[in-house]
Amino acid sequence: MPLGDLMIVSDSGALVVERKTVSDFVNSIRSNRLWAQLLGLMKTEEILGSEVKRRLLVIHGGFW
Repeated sequence: MPLGDLMIVSDSGALVVERKTVSDFVNSIRSNRLWAQLLGLMKTEEILGSEVKRRLLVIHGGFW
């Protein structure tokens, strides 16, 4: 996919999901990648012919 990790499409539009583990989230902040990824996600209005209606960042896992 050109953006995000998962896209759910319905008649009313698409939900784009960006998934990150906790460690990937922290590393993305440290390297400043996260801000570019989120900005790209927020600015995108259409993906693969579907209008993007919702965007979701999911952070999963934990610190052990």
